Amino acid sequence: LSDIQQSGLIDIWQRSIVDDGPIRDAFKPLGKHIVFNPELIMVNRENCTVGYVNQYVPRMLTWSRFYERTFIETFVYMLVLAGCFAATAGLTGWAVIWGDWLAVTIGVAAITVNVALNLVAWLTIRGGIQRIESRRDEADHQHYLDRLGKARILKIALLIPVCQAGFGLWMVRSIFIRRVHWRQITYEVHSRDRVRMMSYRPMNVPIEGSVPEVSI
Repeated sequence: LSDIQQSGLIDIWQRSIVDDGPIRDAFKPLGKHIVFNPELIMVNRENCTVGYVNQYVPRMLTWSRFYERTFIETFVYMLVLAGCFAATAGLTGWAVIWGDWLAVTIGVAAITVNVALNLVAWLTIRGGIQRIESRRDEADHQHYLDRLGKARILKIALLIPVCQAGFGLWMVRSIFIRRVHWRQITYEVHSRDRVRMMSYRPMNVPIEGSVPEVSI
């Protein structure tokens, strides 16, 4: 508690739109460090719909633009990723038109490898979270990450290129976004210290105990 008071974090939170963003800068003068503890990961029980993601990702990228020095690296990564994917898809389509089946095979193989590697990464992260959950003594031992079926894995694989395309759009939106709507609250944002709440309605959306489309 004394560290929080000395850091001035409470005063900073009164001007901030996000809770975790200012923590590192607030505690750095005190010689404190932020440590990631995987055992504290919690699964979001809300239904992860397209509309939910379309609000959540641009909002998080906006906070990254305000509070994280690595935002420019993320933006460059997006440009490289989008450029490589668009070039591969475009050249593969052009090869189909011209009947160059060797080029088509190489293009399809490249896209397949991209999807496969991303799918393996997702499955690895998800498996790690499942192991963390299994070690917890939660109420009724109900874990929200159930076993994956083949249909679910195939659906995720097909959505990976869509998410990569969406990532580019969301990055661009995060640069120009000036109004954020999240959990029945609308904010007008100009910088990390210029945030104004435009409207607020208490959140009362019911959260189901077992949701198949959780975020991981």
